[in-house]
Amino acid sequence: MKCKNCHSEVNTPYCPYCGQRSSTSQLTYKSLAQSLMMSFGTIDRGIIRTLIDLFVHPGRMSVEYVSGKRVTFFAPFQLLFIMATLYMIIYFWSGGNSDFTTPELLQDIISPALNLFLTKSVRFFQNNRGIMWAFCIPFQAFAFRILYKEVRYRFTWVETCFIAAYFFSQIIIVELAVVVYNQLFPAYLIKDSTLTLTYLLLLSYDMKQLTGGTWKKNIYKCILSQILFYTVLATLALIALVLILSIYNVDIDPDNLNIK
Repeated sequence: MKCKNCHSEVNTPYCPYCGQRSSTSQLTYKSLAQSLMMSFGTIDRGIIRTLIDLFVHPGRMSVEYVSGKRVTFFAPFQLLFIMATLYMIIYFWSGGNSDFTTPELLQDIISPALNLFLTKSVRFFQNNRGIMWAFCIPFQAFAFRILYKEVRYRFTWVETCFIAAYFFSQIIIVELAVVVYNQLFPAYLIKDSTLTLTYLLLLSYDMKQLTGGTWKKNIYKCILSQILFYTVLATLALIALVLILSIYNVDIDPDNLNIK
């Protein structure tokens, strides 16, 4: 039997050369839960190698991880939460804080208590970007699988979630760098439009390595995947809002938009 991490011949439960288990099973829902739990555990080796490959060979690294090469690389969900925690610390240190308020039209039709709940919920996710990205991973994986047949036929849905976790770690690291840069050079702030373009190019590069194809094809598909991604999120947010309004028994008067 060959070790999937270092490709050495092994006849023991653990590889004597790199320490990985001789046999690694396919990633499943159990693997997903275990990886999430490990995210709050200790930091193992491989983080420097992972951070380098995350921007140099993101597609190849992701494929190698889901294929069984797991000692060499840092676990994706563990990396995601560590970067998210670091981002949150730096973000609040820089004085950043969401100032989101619900639209006036919505404020007119909901109670003050519900308005406060919605405002605090949105601000929480905006201030805790890592938690927001982790929450969005299943939806991004869904978008990948809809638009990329190479992903749909090659990887399971759970494996796609692990790959998306690596890609979202990329985004958090870029956002972290931007927060530090804007703090050091306030006269040359990086705008949100520049960040959005950076995300698109990064995602296109990731998918180009993962699935092949030209830059043009991958940029086009990445644009469509993000449209689908945000459409799904907007639909879920609308459904959640309708459910909340129903639970709070909000009755909208179309004439004056007041709560009866």
